[in-house]
Amino acid sequence: MKKTFSELVIEGNFTLVKGFLMGFICGVSPESKYFFHRKTGIIRRDTILGLVKEFLEVEDYVYISLEDSIIDDFKKAVDMAKIRIGIRIKDIKKIKSAEFKFSFEIFNEKLASEFKAILSNPPHDVEIVDVKHFEKIDKDAPSIGYRSERHPYHYKGKGIVKGDFEDVVELFMKCKRSKCSQFLECDEINLNFE
Repeated sequence: MKKTFSELVIEGNFTLVKGFLMGFICGVSPESKYFFHRKTGIIRRDTILGLVKEFLEVEDYVYISLEDSIIDDFKKAVDMAKIRIGIRIKDIKKIKSAEFKFSFEIFNEKLASEFKAILSNPPHDVEIVDVKHFEKIDKDAPSIGYRSERHPYHYKGKGIVKGDFEDVVELFMKCKRSKCSQFLECDEINLNFE
């Protein structure tokens, strides 16, 4: 069965909330997945005001995406710890889907092949849309010098990845961990809520 996720907004210090969640996960459900929004560069915050408050540390809110299957137990644990450590769940939103934009410019045919393989085999519930790309092979171009105006090989493009939250994150991480990652620009993931 497909895992579903929700975004939780937790009032409390980031380090405290992270430690509490790690302890909870290790003790209750070590195989469960979670994603912190802050400091990861993976998931984008929705509002400018939220970013400003987080940057200035005016309010202590931690945003995480957590598997729905453990949310009820996590809420109980937070309620029990609220008096002792002062954290509380402020909001929970069910994640319907996710998406991110990407662009790339690759000058090596082997790396381009790796990236093409990633795009041609996305996770099951992911679609790649609005893809625009071009590929150019110039056999007369000099083979030395990255900064030259002509390259023997050039593959450039952009697109949008959309779909199931967990699968979108999987493809995002696959891109970021690939050998061609230095030639890819992946925007942070946008969440769509029910």
